[in-house]
Amino acid sequence: MFRFRKLRRFIRKCAGIQEKTSLPAVQYNVVPSGVDYVFRPESDFFNLQVKLVFQAAGGPFETPGMVTENTAISRKFLLDSSYHRVINIGSGVGTFENVAARENPEISFVASDYDRDSVEWCRKNRPMKNVEYCTDSITQLLERFPPFDLAVSIDVIEHMENYKRFLDDFVKLAPNAIIATPNRDRYDHIEHMITPPYPYHVQEFDAGEMFFILRMYYRHVRLYGMPSYDEERIEKMGICTRWPVIIAFCSNEDLEKNNSDTNSINP
Repeated sequence: MFRFRKLRRFIRKCAGIQEKTSLPAVQYNVVPSGVDYVFRPESDFFNLQVKLVFQAAGGPFETPGMVTENTAISRKFLLDSSYHRVINIGSGVGTFENVAARENPEISFVASDYDRDSVEWCRKNRPMKNVEYCTDSITQLLERFPPFDLAVSIDVIEHMENYKRFLDDFVKLAPNAIIATPNRDRYDHIEHMITPPYPYHVQEFDAGEMFFILRMYYRHVRLYGMPSYDEERIEKMGICTRWPVIIAFCSNEDLEKNNSDTNSINP
């Protein structure tokens, strides 16, 4: 019961952060020199449990911003693409698949999350013929399935203490990837740039950090962003842009050789 009350207090405190921190890309915050970044400890993040507690406190089961983000990514990168097999790591309650699989029935999806309750909820509430929900690790996925065309990870890396180990494995899943994460530079309060205000985020990244980290794993990295959580719009962004969502399209394929107009090669 104590854990339930504590979780509810956290969620109530953080519920408004997403909508309050969508700032224009005209100013760049700088953390004062001599100030250390303070990481939060990695904790068990049970996607379904958090959503049910938030719903019990009077909020929606899935926040509108999260639904908009997943919908926008699906429609930007999957519609009219040449992908056949897509893997989603950290799929939660299937927010991405609920749009992507329905609108792309020709694509086979595998949605993996370590939270067994979330996976069971998806199997019961969001069953689709072209989606397999599972709790497999990346190592298990590599053993069970043939190669994927695209690997997706939406709002996961910020929960990782050892994001290097995650990316070391993630890059093996597919030659193309979409990695989305909240932009640390979206805040207008310096203390939020120093420590993530959301209690389940270990660390957050700005666009420049994400670009150079991902370039260590992929030959090509193209940065996109959402100017607002309120609309389904994705545009190219620079490394100093303060839009709330960073979306990186990454590839180890020869993009110049495969000069295609399809989203899978040239989004």
